[in-house]
Amino acid sequence: MFPEYQSVFPDVFCKTAQELLKEYTSVEMIAEEDLEKLTQVIKTISKQQLTEKHALALKTKAKASFGLRFGLDVL
Repeated sequence: MFPEYQSVFPDVFCKTAQELLKEYTSVEMIAEEDLEKLTQVIKTISKQQLTEKHALALKTKAKASFGLRFGLDVL
């Protein structure tokens, strides 16, 4: 449902990418989340290794996601 996810997390099986998907179960949830909160969640999960830059990239891609526009209609 979020094909652009891999451009932010090239290894979608890394701990941060997996835990984030548990926290945000849809692209819509990521797109609507407050940037500060999303940044804090990412920083916490990644043990401060990832930054607001990652949160902003993820949120931006979620808002423009192919999955957001077309995937929800399929479901």
